[in-house]
Amino acid sequence: MSKRYKLTTAGASVALAAALTCGAPAAAGALEDQLVNWTSLFGGAGTASSTALGCDTLGQTLRLSDGTFVAVGTYDGAKNNVDEQAHGKSDAALVHYDQDGKELRHTLAGGSKNDSFASVIETDDGGFIAVGATQSADGNLEGLDKGGNDGLIAKFDAKGQLVKAVTFGGSDKDGLTKVTYATDGGFVVSGFSNSHDGDMEATGKTGTDADAILAKYNDDLNLVWVSRTGGTATESGISATERFEDVVPVSAAKAKDADNLGAEVDVNAGYLAVGYSNAADGDMVGSKGGYDVVVAKFDERGNREWLRMYGGDGSDKAMAVTHAKATLSSVKDGTPTYDNGFVIAGTTESASGDLGTRDLAGTDDSGAKSAAFALKISATGYVEWSNLVEDSEEVAGEAVLTSTTEGYLLAGTHKVNDGDFSGTDACQKKDAFVAHLSDDGARLGVESFGGNDDDAVEGIAYDGVDNVLVCGTTKSTDGMFEGLAGKADGFVTSLDAEKLQTHAEERSLVPVAAWKAGEDVDSMMAPMLYSDAYVEKTGELYTVTVYFTRATIMGSEVSPTILGDVSYDRGDGTMVDALSDTYDATTRVKSTTIQLTSLENPVLIHIDGSMGDVRLKFDPAAAKQTDVPPYFEPVKVELPNFEYAWKDALGGTSAEYPADATVLANGNLVTVGQTYSQDGDFDGLQRGPACAYVDVRTPDGTRVSTFELGGMENGYVSYAASVDTTADGGFVLCGGYTSPDGVPAGDFAALAREDGVFGQTDSFVARFDAAGNLVWMGGLSGSGHDQAKQVKALPDGGCVALYETSSRDGDLTELNRGIFNLVVARYAADGTLSWTRPIGGTNLESSDFGLDVLGNGNFVVTGIKSSYNGDFANAEHFGNTFDLFAAEVSASEGTIEWLRTYGGSSNEYLNGVAATSDGGFVMLGSTKSQDGTFTGVTSGYENSYIMKLSASGAVEWVQTLKSSESNEAERVVELDDRYVVLGNSSGTDFDFKDLNKGASDVYVAAFSKAGERLSLDVVGGSSNDYAAQIVALNGYQLTLLAYGNSADGDFDGLAKGDDDALVLTYNWREQAGDTAELAALVAKAQTLSEADYTPETWSIFAAKLAAAHEVLDATYATKVQVNDALVNLQLAMDGLSKAMPAPEPTPDPTPGDSDKPGDGGDADKPADGDGSGAADVPGGLDKQNASAASASSAAQKGASSAGLATTGDATGLLAFAGGVAAVAAAGVAAIAAVARRRFTR
Repeated sequence: MSKRYKLTTAGASVALAAALTCGAPAAAGALEDQLVNWTSLFGGAGTASSTALGCDTLGQTLRLSDGTFVAVGTYDGAKNNVDEQAHGKSDAALVHYDQDGKELRHTLAGGSKNDSFASVIETDDGGFIAVGATQSADGNLEGLDKGGNDGLIAKFDAKGQLVKAVTFGGSDKDGLTKVTYATDGGFVVSGFSNSHDGDMEATGKTGTDADAILAKYNDDLNLVWVSRTGGTATESGISATERFEDVVPVSAAKAKDADNLGAEVDVNAGYLAVGYSNAADGDMVGSKGGYDVVVAKFDERGNREWLRMYGGDGSDKAMAVTHAKATLSSVKDGTPTYDNGFVIAGTTESASGDLGTRDLAGTDDSGAKSAAFALKISATGYVEWSNLVEDSEEVAGEAVLTSTTEGYLLAGTHKVNDGDFSGTDACQKKDAFVAHLSDDGARLGVESFGGNDDDAVEGIAYDGVDNVLVCGTTKSTDGMFEGLAGKADGFVTSLDAEKLQTHAEERSLVPVAAWKAGEDVDSMMAPMLYSDAYVEKTGELYTVTVYFTRATIMGSEVSPTILGDVSYDRGDGTMVDALSDTYDATTRVKSTTIQLTSLENPVLIHIDGSMGDVRLKFDPAAAKQTDVPPYFEPVKVELPNFEYAWKDALGGTSAEYPADATVLANGNLVTVGQTYSQDGDFDGLQRGPACAYVDVRTPDGTRVSTFELGGMENGYVSYAASVDTTADGGFVLCGGYTSPDGVPAGDFAALAREDGVFGQTDSFVARFDAAGNLVWMGGLSGSGHDQAKQVKALPDGGCVALYETSSRDGDLTELNRGIFNLVVARYAADGTLSWTRPIGGTNLESSDFGLDVLGNGNFVVTGIKSSYNGDFANAEHFGNTFDLFAAEVSASEGTIEWLRTYGGSSNEYLNGVAATSDGGFVMLGSTKSQDGTFTGVTSGYENSYIMKLSASGAVEWVQTLKSSESNEAERVVELDDRYVVLGNSSGTDFDFKDLNKGASDVYVAAFSKAGERLSLDVVGGSSNDYAAQIVALNGYQLTLLAYGNSADGDFDGLAKGDDDALVLTYNWREQAGDTAELAALVAKAQTLSEADYTPETWSIFAAKLAAAHEVLDATYATKVQVNDALVNLQLAMDGLSKAMPAPEPTPDPTPGDSDKPGDGGDADKPADGDGSGAADVPGGLDKQNASAASASSAAQKGASSAGLATTGDATGLLAFAGGVAAVAAAGVAAIAAVARRRFTR
């Protein structure tokens, strides 16, 4: 019933914060301490939504003296009464947890209808009193019904056993919202009543409108008194509604009255109740419009002393109240006077009034945005202060708690991360929040948390240690709420109180530059540093986050992925690790957070494996105040053109049909399928006319081994359907076989047994060790068709298999209720069958690759269904014969946690499913439907669908690939930032326009995690080719498995027979380069001395050497980057010019004969002796410059022919060539030839 998720502080804090919030990167500047300590979910796989009566929820927590705590709420057992205590649609629940949120036990109270608890207190004997509402008249509430809905009061002993229950109310609708201790013994409850009889008769009520009530019970649950507050009608004359949501006891005291200039007033012992009313008469004279906040003070006997209303012209509702912090103001005659009162929390839609002023421009009455409010009143009800917490759409205040340090904690729900929520993480839909307010009501900070759907807060309390407990209801399925059982679950989460109550005093963007470690000039990596740092100042401490982005350095694109771990000088010469240091692949930004005591001096940082040390120079004088960290747009990564790393065909002269592939622990690739060939790659291996095969290859495609499984007899046909790698380096395999005499033989002889029933097709599941030796073999069989469709290895060494069966006998006895049903079977590590679970009805259910292991360890089973009964009795039907379905099956017991159907008015077909890293899964296949699940996304042709679902089976997005001819999605693999889908297509138009190669092609399509299509390519030849599987071979390569009879196109030169298995591997991103040759050249370059060469040539050489160091120090460098660095460094080394001694003084020239050439005396002859018309220069430097220019041209041509750019790095070469006289053109051309050879070999 309860699912608990505990988060540790190990690892980088930003990565933890990402897991805590919504799977998104943490807010910049996240500290090492995390907000959420743990979360426990409560509920069953019920069908009530979070807005429906009877959904799973937890409404209040209460810490016990032993450090544990209890929570009360509702258990939704509708249609899913897996809890043996469950009575009906929903039950009132009391749950006992240890101090770490682990459920110790729970008790359900109720009958066949809806029952719930809202509040709980602990009794003197260690038991509990819980209150709520009930609709039931049976179960353990039999005989208590008073008519309609009743208030419910239940007494439990210290072990949580129900001792006694009573109801409150009359013949109409009644309910209780809160219970608290009575000042004179017993307890007091708040709530509402529409009744005028029963327990309400003594109040004099005559109408059926809802009045707010306060009632006292003694310890034996006997009613002592009832007090009613209300009116009869609204301003428009309709029946009014009044309700008390919370009540607190008030002790007798002498208090300072805030509205009477500090006058002292006597406060009698009693109770303060808060709620709301829309009445305009009776007790509610003075209504402000709509619903108003109502606060009433009662004495110990239930007599109302005063009532006040607060609000504006909109709807205003109070939901909770807490005692204000009492401060001693004076002592007179030994009697202290306190400056005290109450703080009330709730929600307002008013534009002005007692609760604050808001800008509601652009809203209307039907959709006025709401804000959470906190209202401080004096002991006699006068307003002392109020404050609002707002975003641009919708905020609700639900609970309030007096802080143990300063001020108050206001909890509730909000929708967007703007306004007062700027800088918080926005998850999805509605998120929970806790706002910290000062003693004077000023907002000190806000923390937000949640998941991918609506999250609602009901209560907040301290756990007595250092944490705050928040409880409520969630529909989310990811992050802290992963593991949702039904449409909604109750939750209790532990939040770090220090984190909630520690806030930055100032937030700003401060300009920052990267200086060299020993010089006040820009470092080489300066272009990578984002221009502004995000700074949070708390007291004298600065929490600084700097960002590194992609940049062009020395003509090359450099990614921050090359930057390693960061350490920094904390200000006293000691280097310490950064608080957080993470890389976000979606934005390609590295964020590093450090803490400083000053921004005035440069800060030394060291980055492992990069360009060396740098200093961060801040400019605090130019800081810009902001609550929002810098925003970086996500980078959309497109797949490159389809290029193969290697490909091979497996086969003989007959046909091969590959089925599946997996990557072993050692990196080798295993493919499995069926072969009919007895020659070629299967020469000498045949063990029957058609056999299951297993083929093992190294990551570069070299075959390691191939073996077959068969019956060794004519007429004996076997096949392998699925394979999955095991943690010990082996693999599990499943498939099927047919035997001519109905008896397993050959490699399947171990399955034969005297009491066995075998039929038309039987199945096997086998485990092999790392050496390929059979460890065990099992399977399910009956007299019909029994096929093992898929197998998945499990962490405990066992596996789970999905079967499709038409048998009703043998191993399938009582496991098939229809024509074909599915069966899930779990095996232990030794092959022992742990449990089986059928899925189906009286018709036909089927699946292909419809099994995977979810993030929570349970199994997702998907397929198509045509039954309307059995497991699908309550499932939605969409149309035609086949709908899709998905079900979560418990890994421990095989029970169905939930089951959902999907589809439209046409048939749907399921080809595959894959669990995803966010806890959900992807289903894929084909459909013609244009309605239902596929409304607005399909073409009406038989086309592929790719459907992303949450952990609870909710559809997150659906995508299709369109063509007027058929196409279907077969398999999918998840990568870091995308899903890659493999499928088949005969299409020539729409999405496949200009992509078609043959009668049927294999396609490879990439989709972003949000469902945006990134790329589409096809593989095939002119004939028929079909997809089988796609897997991630390693960190940069994908391997796809296909088969077909094309002998051209992508199959050119590979065809061996009728149909061959194609194994094709391609790079989805670049492979890291081999740096050995570069390292050797760098070592050689480091032996050179600067003193031996001219400054001009040494400067160029030093830059190229530094660039080479950057490549060597990078954590990931492509082949091109390595080769560029190698060639450029070699060119610079070869271009070094020896330093020359100072030239001797040149004597004055002897006056020449004006008639001799070159002396300027003959205007008809060239003056320079070479026909150039330029003056002679001593030493002939003009000729050397010409030679250098020629060398520069040759260098550019050489670099161009080697694939190098003639800008960037080439700019340095041109400068070198133009200013240095020692490089010969022939030498440069020779080096360029070396470069060409290096790039083309």
